[in-house]
Amino acid sequence: MGAGRLRMEGGRMAILMTAEKFIETVKEVQRSKTVYMWGTYGQVLTNALIDYKANQYKNHNTPARVARHKKLVGQGYSAWDCVGLIKGILWGWTPGKNPPYGANKVPDTGSDGMYKNYCTHQSTDFSKIIPGCVVWVTGHIGVYIGGGLVV
Repeated sequence: MGAGRLRMEGGRMAILMTAEKFIETVKEVQRSKTVYMWGTYGQVLTNALIDYKANQYKNHNTPARVARHKKLVGQGYSAWDCVGLIKGILWGWTPGKNPPYGANKVPDTGSDGMYKNYCTHQSTDFSKIIPGCVVWVTGHIGVYIGGGLVV
């Protein structure tokens, strides 16, 4: 497992928001109605989105998951996956609206690509981890929000 700080724009830090605002928004997402769906980044949960992602990622969005997700449509849920949490926030997520895909020059990349290509100060020493750092294992990524907690 590793941790690192995000950087964008070819190695230069593009200031989209402060770490504090980023963590505040991560917590806002955490408090809202969310459902985990592979390939999503904070979009409003709709039948069309569920069908699209089920067709796009058949191995992850199984018929059983599709059925569970469809029961939540119209109840104010947004759909996220792990790296989608980071991208959706940096793309400009606001509650109840679809984030603009690819906004703010933040690349669309998977969890491994996010960590390997866009994180600096990578380390496996968590004794000095600071809120806002990402925490990564192959195929999965999260955000350290402080107090020993990762979202």
